[in-house]
Amino acid sequence: YAWLTSGEDITVAMKYGFRLAVDVSHLAIQSRLGLLSVSQCRKIFDYDKIAEIHVSRSTGRSDAHMPLSLDGSDFGIQWAKEKLKAGTPVVLESYLHRLTTDERKQQLDVILK
Repeated sequence: YAWLTSGEDITVAMKYGFRLAVDVSHLAIQSRLGLLSVSQCRKIFDYDKIAEIHVSRSTGRSDAHMPLSLDGSDFGIQWAKEKLKAGTPVVLESYLHRLTTDERKQQLDVILK
């Protein structure tokens, strides 16, 4: 178990066939900071050893665990939904305790529909 803080780190981990837990907010931040290139991100999305995915909305500046946009437009969400349908566990990592019951259901709908 290790923190991978750059595209180079992730590329090496994939080269050795490690199973990865991917947080899409972290990818968005790394992309914004220039630590992850578009091609490296594509390789992650194509990698077949993703053990789990964490999703939340990100400003690209910090991992604020904000609720997902209801239109499903957040970075990496469509990929996470595809992986979920294929059986990869997806963790909804936003602060659900701050939401109403209806808002929580809406968050699940973003991922499940």
